[in-house]
Amino acid sequence: DGIWSNWCTGGIECGNTAPINNIQIMIKGDVSEQFDIIYRCCYTNIGWLPWVKNGEDANSGIINEKMTGIQIKLAKKETKNQTK
Repeated sequence: DGIWSNWCTGGIECGNTAPINNIQIMIKGDVSEQFDIIYRCCYTNIGWLPWVKNGEDANSGIINEKMTGIQIKLAKKETKNQTK
């Protein structure tokens, strides 16, 4: 309950055998200056949570339901000259 695994890199498997109920994803290096990693999770009896990015908790640790899905996007960072 509430135990985070260490950050994993290079495509290695990490963690423990407990069910996953929260994630954090981040990118490093030069690519992180150009892109954001954006993700969200879906839970039984709740549905999809709001999008988060760049290492934020997808669940904020408040939901203790079974995770049923993850969506992940890589998005180019907006520059100061871009308008919404």
